[in-house]
Amino acid sequence: MSFEFNIFALVLLIIGSANLFLAVVLFQRIGGVVKWFSSLMFFISVWSIAYAFELASSNLEQMLFFIKLEYLGISFLPALWIVFVLKFINKSEWLAKGSMYLIFIFSIIEFVLVLTNDYHHLHYKNVAIDNSGGIPLLSITPGIVYIIHTVYFYFMLILGIYLLINTLIKGYFIYRKQYISIIFAALIPWITNLVYIVGYRPFGHIDLTPYAFIITSSTIAFSLLRHSLFNLIPIAREKVIENMSEGVIVIDWQYRILDVNAVVLKFLNTIDTDIIGKNILDIIEQSNLLKDELQVANGKHFILSTHSRIFDITVGEINPMKGVYKGNLLIFRDITESELAKEKLEKQTQQLEELNKLKDKLFSIIAHDLKAPFASLVSMLRIVSEDELSPEEFKQYLPKLTENVDYTSTLLENLLNWSKSQIDAVKIMVEQILLQNLVNGEILFFNKLSSEKNIQIVNNIASDYLLNADRNTVQLVFRNLFSNAIKFCKSGDSIVVSTQVINDEETVIFKDTGIGMTADKVKKLFGSETFTTLGTDNEKGTGLGLLLCKDFLNKTGGKIHVESEVGVGTTFYIQFVKN
Repeated sequence: MSFEFNIFALVLLIIGSANLFLAVVLFQRIGGVVKWFSSLMFFISVWSIAYAFELASSNLEQMLFFIKLEYLGISFLPALWIVFVLKFINKSEWLAKGSMYLIFIFSIIEFVLVLTNDYHHLHYKNVAIDNSGGIPLLSITPGIVYIIHTVYFYFMLILGIYLLINTLIKGYFIYRKQYISIIFAALIPWITNLVYIVGYRPFGHIDLTPYAFIITSSTIAFSLLRHSLFNLIPIAREKVIENMSEGVIVIDWQYRILDVNAVVLKFLNTIDTDIIGKNILDIIEQSNLLKDELQVANGKHFILSTHSRIFDITVGEINPMKGVYKGNLLIFRDITESELAKEKLEKQTQQLEELNKLKDKLFSIIAHDLKAPFASLVSMLRIVSEDELSPEEFKQYLPKLTENVDYTSTLLENLLNWSKSQIDAVKIMVEQILLQNLVNGEILFFNKLSSEKNIQIVNNIASDYLLNADRNTVQLVFRNLFSNAIKFCKSGDSIVVSTQVINDEETVIFKDTGIGMTADKVKKLFGSETFTTLGTDNEKGTGLGLLLCKDFLNKTGGKIHVESEVGVGTTFYIQFVKN
């Protein structure tokens, strides 16, 4: 389906949805007369929302689909109206089971005939699209059933109004304002519909009746609240307000609290009912936000975050007669758990996306960086085994082969470590490590490589310095940092390893005098996207090493930080959390 929403459709969709929400809330919370009134509101909302989608449609098939949905509301409105009136005037005895079936049978038949109109054309003789106006509208030629339904529609209206007036005349003058409000509200849509039927249509084929019905239901709802019609049912305030799962606050035009329910007191973490009469802006956190929202209230909602909870607040404007603003009804819904779950889900989604990117990178490495050195080695060994290469020629290729094997070995080790970390196979065992000995072992491991590039490595760690950490993690971090530093140092550069207390934490410092990095590269160094740069002697890399360092340190509660300047060198700061 495709829609082109215009102002008529949008307005009807918004107010219809708001009316639908109110109808559902009233139906769930309150019984008796209000149950039937909320049912009436529900079917009015169905009509309005479906008509909004019809107005936003541009093809006949789609319009006919939504007009069938509209008649789900239109067909049952007369029956619901008369039941509501009988309940309201306390004539429930007239609604025996047989009477109920009789009242609703016509509505059911009417709805079925609309659904099957394509087979008999009793409701609509003909339907077409009228493009003469600004928007495409449905043009209808009424059938006999349409006329009968219209007569039935007005008969039920007149009957309901007669019953209301008759009850009023018999002595219920104490509630005359309520009765007059309901009678006046009921006349609005019927008059609007009558004007439409007789042919006065200021907006062409646009039926204003759904708009009028929304006004009607809102007016009756106002009358229920303004004139305490709940007393007729009767329903105590506690059954309406106190049993709501949402928090309710009523305030006047000076932001003074007039009423609250127990849920609000729980939200505010107080049992002090003396908050009645106090200014809500002095009690609720983020009062400036609340004040701004209240100034544009009337059906809107907003999110309010306190130091401990998150609320979705719906603001309703309370207007007395003559249109004078009186205050607001605030409905608080605690959405803390759902927001935290949403935030957790978003975080997990982001982590999954980053993991997928890294997985793709790994497959790329396996497919290219791992395959190429092995292919070169296999090819060379085949040539040697077939005596196609002399010993002297083999010696010339040997350094390159050694370099490929070293690169492949490092790559395989990093891939294995990364795989273990991702499947939580890494066992963390904290122990006391003589750090100087461990660093000396790594220096010895890289001795040949550092000597070939004429790079000096200095171990300034005290001989008795003990580090409480996981040995495998420390070795992995140091090996990758040494490899990285040697890769980006030139002949004559140096690498110094030392310790220092920074912010009350023991910190291992790797400082080199190599070529350094730009600020952009520093920012990307521990990001989710791996990248690699050729070393000073065109050494290759995979970009996995430093990412592994960060991953393993995170798993053990450690941290790594880097500072670098182009042409000056790079310094890594590593903190291993003691256990």
